[in-house]
Amino acid sequence: MVENNEALVVVNKALQLENEMDINKRNYDETLGEKYPDIQPPPVKRMVQRMENPPIEHGMKFSFGLWLGVTAVFGLIIAISKLYSVFAVLLMIWWIGYPIFYNVKKSSVIERTRNSAEYQAACANIDNQFQMQLQYADYEWKEQMAYYNSVIVPEYNSQKALWESDYQDRLHMVRMSYDESVAKLEQHYSETRIIPQKYHNIQALEYIYTILNTSQYSLKEAIDDYERYIQQQLELQKLEAQRAANELAYQQAELTAEQNDIMEKTRRDQNIANIVSAVQRHNTNKKLNQLNSR
Repeated sequence: MVENNEALVVVNKALQLENEMDINKRNYDETLGEKYPDIQPPPVKRMVQRMENPPIEHGMKFSFGLWLGVTAVFGLIIAISKLYSVFAVLLMIWWIGYPIFYNVKKSSVIERTRNSAEYQAACANIDNQFQMQLQYADYEWKEQMAYYNSVIVPEYNSQKALWESDYQDRLHMVRMSYDESVAKLEQHYSETRIIPQKYHNIQALEYIYTILNTSQYSLKEAIDDYERYIQQQLELQKLEAQRAANELAYQQAELTAEQNDIMEKTRRDQNIANIVSAVQRHNTNKKLNQLNSR
């Protein structure tokens, strides 16, 4: 049997080496996950939107007063004249024709204005301004791209190359530290051979070390105590899972009971409504029969 003091030294050294290996492993993983930032995206050409053509002012206004007034006059004439059919046709022509005349006249004015030299010159001026803005946006973008390719990209590549060199050195160092800690830990376990492989982890070693350091337990007794602790934790987990399952089942049962109560109340209300309806029909039929018998 391994004495308490000897086991305490071995377990303490194993715990220290496990913690050292864990720290080195996390450092290596973090370093391995490092990534140099991406280069900033290249400049994007500025969007230019053409101004809309100037609005065409046709200067015309639909006269509802005239349209309705003439319509009213025709209606009055139709009412008092013997030639109502002729005036009815004239009314129909006026009712439909005036809006058509207005739209045709308006379209004619708009088209004439659109084809006028003054309006065409205004549109041409907008086109020229738009082309100048496009050319300037293109020039501006080319200047930005030239700076991007001649300054930003080379500087980024230079900084990235320096970072890559330093990164590889750091990655090599942390990997060496991790490998060395693994080798020392394996050597310790191989030379001592008193801690079963099942307990080669920080949680188990911390518990076993605490037991050895605070009692006169042997290593086997400390391991047995740890096994009882693990079993107790499993039992607690099972109890907690069962408690949660019971709570869920209770909630579901309450919900089902509540739904059943609602359905039962609905059925009762429907039965009452059916009875009331039947009584009302009976009373109605009774009154009708009394009226018919008189």
